[in-house]
Amino acid sequence: MSLRVTCRSANIAEDADMRDVQLPWSPTSAILKVGRHLSDWVFPKPGDMLQRPSCFYSLQQWSTTDQHHTFLASYSGAPSSTYPDLDDIDMDSTIYHHDPKHLNQLPPEILGEIFLYYLQATEGAPTPTGRTFGNVSAYDGATTSPITLSHVCSYWRSLSLSTPTLWSTISVSLPTPHDIPILETWLSRSMDLPLELLVAQGLGMGSVIQQIVQMFIKEKHRWKRIHLQLDSGCEHLFSDLDTTPFALLEEVGLDLMQWSQQAVSGICRSFYSSRKLKIIRFGKSWDQDAQLFHAPLEQLNFLELNYLSGPQLFPLLCRMPNLRGLAIAFLEGPVEINVTGPLTLPYLQALSVGMVEDTSPILRNLRLPALARLRLYQGFGRHADIDTAGRILCTHLLESGSALQSLHCGELGDHEKTLNEMLASPVISHLTDLIVESRVTDSTLRTLTHQSSTRILPKLKSISLWEVRSSTPATFFSMVQSRRRFSDTLKSVHGVIHHSSRTGMEMPWIPGVGLDIDYYYAQ
Repeated sequence: MSLRVTCRSANIAEDADMRDVQLPWSPTSAILKVGRHLSDWVFPKPGDMLQRPSCFYSLQQWSTTDQHHTFLASYSGAPSSTYPDLDDIDMDSTIYHHDPKHLNQLPPEILGEIFLYYLQATEGAPTPTGRTFGNVSAYDGATTSPITLSHVCSYWRSLSLSTPTLWSTISVSLPTPHDIPILETWLSRSMDLPLELLVAQGLGMGSVIQQIVQMFIKEKHRWKRIHLQLDSGCEHLFSDLDTTPFALLEEVGLDLMQWSQQAVSGICRSFYSSRKLKIIRFGKSWDQDAQLFHAPLEQLNFLELNYLSGPQLFPLLCRMPNLRGLAIAFLEGPVEINVTGPLTLPYLQALSVGMVEDTSPILRNLRLPALARLRLYQGFGRHADIDTAGRILCTHLLESGSALQSLHCGELGDHEKTLNEMLASPVISHLTDLIVESRVTDSTLRTLTHQSSTRILPKLKSISLWEVRSSTPATFFSMVQSRRRFSDTLKSVHGVIHHSSRTGMEMPWIPGVGLDIDYYYAQ
């Protein structure tokens, strides 16, 4: 039996702020926090800039021409099971005095950019189940909405409604019938701008998702980025998709569950007709023939695949000279090399490979001078000679002249020596981010420890070791402290430490480093 103990230490910012105390969420508190958080991003001490409310009054209608920007204090909305009308919310508000340092004195263009940044927030706001405005947001996982911004004050409402960019990115996850009128309003406020859309279907909501898909298909001439996670109940909606060319489409993401091959071929060929298509992504449920060789491979910048047959890899790469990113979750079967001499992909910056038989033939026959991020989620492969593959990787980086900045190394079994040789190799001395899933002991920790005369990976900013089995946890923390002693580059450390007892499990305070430590010990 084992026990898990998790410790967190964020030592980078040490100033306490009572405004961040977590209180039970309510619509009033959430909306009030919007303005406060946005002000925090721009001014160091917004509390000194905003005047204390001096009076309250009931706002009978929205004012877009008054000289007082009216801040929301509360509203009488509908219960959580229903949704209020987006344009008719009664509000109690306060007038603030004109202060040249106030957030609203910023130029509208700058405040609009802050709004766009706010819409990407995934923390510090209500969860999707508690949001007043349903399961619609600007980005997948975001817990914010431009609708909230439009109800902070009359000026923010005027600005948000006159900024269609805020409404041109739409993410719908697990929708309900209440989300349909919200989407209609969202689409109308986006004016005629190109749309970036994500639709993720929920269980038991077939009729709802079909209404939403039909709503989006009417705007297909505006699609710029489209991501669809749908089951077979929606495939008939796309039967005549190719009747209108996609003049703006740049990115397609598809995760189509249990679709017929005929429907899959039809939707893929329709999307492939776009002359601006640069990015194609296929999700985790994708197991159909994607008709990839009918895609505009020569113009693609990024390709993400759930599945690819090994013999198809190099014929595909030969037709993708402009490729900048490649991710393959499952590469089935041995890779067949049908090119003369190494294949050079001059712009490829990111390479991710999941389950594979052996990465050695791939690395040996590719030249990737721009490679900066390498993800080997399953190590060097199920049938790979780990020692040989490690040497091939270092040789490949040297011959390509690439400066690898980020490395994710999966399971290497008992080949810790190979890992240490890779880490000590000068060809990966540019690493800034390192993730190691494989088991590491004191040997690897000593390799990563800075000495006065030897400094391994001097540019490293973050380290994540998923299975640390050292003689004592102190060895792990000594490594971290040594890297901070000679340099302030290291900022983030994650470690999963396995130990036989709770002795020595105390986590030291290391200034300037955010520590995220999980302890496992046997009982």
